[in-house]
This record gives sequence, C-alpha cells and structure tokens, in this order.
Amino acid sequence: MPVINAVCWEDDGHWLGYLQDYPAYWTQGDTRQDLNDHLLDLLLELNWGSNHMQTGVGVYEFQYLPEINSESNKTPPDKS
Repeated sequence: MPVINAVCWEDDGHWLGYLQDYPAYWTQGDTRQDLNDHLLDLLLELNWGSNHMQTGVGVYEFQYLPEINSESNKTPPDKS
C-alpha cells in the first residue's frame, strides 16, 4: 500500500492539512477521516487531473508528520 506523507492539525474543531509534496495546497475536514478523504482527492487531482476517477487508483495510507503546534508555523512554505 503506498504511503503518503501529510501534515495535519486540529483547529477550532476542524482538521486542516496538506500533502508534504504539495505544501501550497491545503484542505480541511470535519474529522480526521474526512481530512484523509480530502487529501486523497487532492492527491489524485494534482497527479491525474479530473480523470482520476478512471485510473483505478487503489488504497493509500497516510503517514502524518508531526503536528504543527505554533500559529506561526501554520503558514504554508513559500513555493520559491
């Protein structure tokens, strides 16, 4: 099963996160599982575009990196 690295944290009852390889693209969910679903959709969209539903992509496992605790660290890194 492929492993995808992601960074996530809970903020005011919502889960926020991004894929380690795409730090400029954040997503959110009401629960951690909902966030997982949104991260997977984001991964598929970024890699296969709108045709990702036809790729037959299998199951992925998310490996979460350490959660962000500081407000100042919640800004995504600059793309440059």
